[in-house]
Amino acid sequence: NNMNLGAGGNLADMQRNIQQEAMRNPQMISQMMQNPLVQEVMSSPEMMQMMIQSNPQMRDLMEQNPEVAQVLNNPSVLRQTMEIASNPSMMQEMMRNYDRALSNLE
Repeated sequence: NNMNLGAGGNLADMQRNIQQEAMRNPQMISQMMQNPLVQEVMSSPEMMQMMIQSNPQMRDLMEQNPEVAQVLNNPSVLRQTMEIASNPSMMQEMMRNYDRALSNLE
């Protein structure tokens, strides 16, 4: 089932584009989270897990890092992540903390 999303795009490409745009525009995530379809998908841990499993990069990440798989298969962690994603100020704080952690690793 290859979803055609434009000029030869696929679901993984679409997810990557959304992630890149979200990093440039945190308000976009908040607006996206207000969409009733997105809210319905996000309220279903089974649907979230299916979406995660449909992404080849996420599958590879989970196979190589069992601790990541454990977190992504935890419904309460998925719900908490979606709550953070729907709150622009929390999302920006999380991104700042992530950037800070990355710079500490260097």
